[in-house]
Amino acid sequence: MTNETIFITQISTVIAYAGSLFVLYRLLVSQKDAVIELLKERLAAESAKVVELKAQTPDALVNALNSRVQIMNDELDRLKHDGTTTAEVVSRKEQELSSVREQLLKLSELIEDSDLVCPDC
Repeated sequence: MTNETIFITQISTVIAYAGSLFVLYRLLVSQKDAVIELLKERLAAESAKVVELKAQTPDALVNALNSRVQIMNDELDRLKHDGTTTAEVVSRKEQELSSVREQLLKLSELIEDSDLVCPDC
């Protein structure tokens, strides 16, 4: 073996080693960036869930059910005064209204029994 062959072999080995290190570094950096993006997406999703849960306070649920009862009462009154509706439709709407009222009462009792309400208020 000549010195030129040994020299070329050593230089090619150093270049291959440096190239493989660079490729591995780029792979690790791209994987790290992907993990960071995934964690950002999860954080955004969890933040959205927190905002949604904050909007669902017991008072908000009671207000939503209360407004639903009011809308159903208005619809029932309109159906009773409308001459073309049948008694079956009116009775079905009354059953729905009683079901919603029961849900509202259960929710109100649950809120009163739990620690969600300030004892001074």
